[in-house]
Amino acid sequence: MTRHGARTFYIAILLSLTLLAAPIGAVRVGASHTNQEPTPTEPVPATATPTTGLAIISSPAENAIVSGIVQISGTAIDQDFFFYVLEYAADPVISEEDWVQFQPSVTQPIQEGVLGAWNTTAIADGPVFLRVRIIRNDGSELIGIVRVQVSNATATQLPTVPPTFTPTVEPGTPTPGPSPTPIIQQPPTRTPRPGFAPGAPTPLPTPINFDDSPLNPERLRGAALTGVFATVGVFAAVGLYVLLRAFSQGALRVLGYELRVRLLEPIAALFNRDVRERRRRRNR
Repeated sequence: MTRHGARTFYIAILLSLTLLAAPIGAVRVGASHTNQEPTPTEPVPATATPTTGLAIISSPAENAIVSGIVQISGTAIDQDFFFYVLEYAADPVISEEDWVQFQPSVTQPIQEGVLGAWNTTAIADGPVFLRVRIIRNDGSELIGIVRVQVSNATATQLPTVPPTFTPTVEPGTPTPGPSPTPIIQQPPTRTPRPGFAPGAPTPLPTPINFDDSPLNPERLRGAALTGVFATVGVFAAVGLYVLLRAFSQGALRVLGYELRVRLLEPIAALFNRDVRERRRRRNR
């Protein structure tokens, strides 16, 4: 074999080995890629759904003993807040009619603050339920309730501090001073009245000029009308101010809601029941 033929033979062998080694490498790469463990992913925390509202009484606490004037603290908030009321009912509660509202409705939401004050001396001692009731704009409600024990009869009385007695120090012997000068009072002198000579004409009384007098009827009538107009104007201004302020604070909406719930809806229910009774009697 010549030198050129040997070189060609060696090149052919190297090419054959290279072609044989390429699939083996590819299989190894694929196997290593196939056997590779997947990378663990971080767990995605669950997103908490925000609450739509809270009606909580934090003070007084559950089963607390209360007496006198009690400050009520807690939270009354909602995304569709209209107003809230504070109510109590003696345990056991039979129906919704047992709940008594003890302060006006509040149109301002409160978060972790003072909700109102409760005078427990107006009710009998014993277990009582206390609740805060949120009214939404759509008419639905959100309620928070606690149960407390009213005990005014056994409330601790503060001790009465007796008054401190201060002894009176007797003054010493007074030093005699000069004798006071006596005051001599003169008797009053009678004022002589004018006499009338016999046969003299009797003096006539001076006539009253009502034009310049404050008792002139025209002046009195004008003053009375002025007072009436001024009073009506003051009351009208005060009434307009009260209406504007009530409208700005939502009190008119609260009054309308309470009028509809407490007056119009019961009347409509009675009217509908009467109509149904009449129809049922006709069908018989």
